[in-house]
Amino acid sequence: MENIVIEGGETIGHTLYFGSPSSDIQIRFYEKKKNVQMELDIDVWNRTEVQLRDLRAYVVAQVIADDVLPLGEIVAGILRNYIQFRIRKATDKK
Repeated sequence: MENIVIEGGETIGHTLYFGSPSSDIQIRFYEKKKNVQMELDIDVWNRTEVQLRDLRAYVVAQVIADDVLPLGEIVAGILRNYIQFRIRKATDKK
């Protein structure tokens, strides 16, 4: 998905969604620097958001509240479970 300013037509960033807006989990990757209205002394600022609903949200909230794992490990585990980026080989059928 590409965000465009209608008046000028310039691109104001790209967002990549995994999961539908109504699913129990949706993951977004987007260019945060393009959304910020101030000048920053950094070249790249991308953001990842994990949105959970219903039972998935409850379970993850409980894990966070019980301090079972560090938050970074929880999020990394969710990302590993739901998303895999692979390089397609010539022998791959799917």
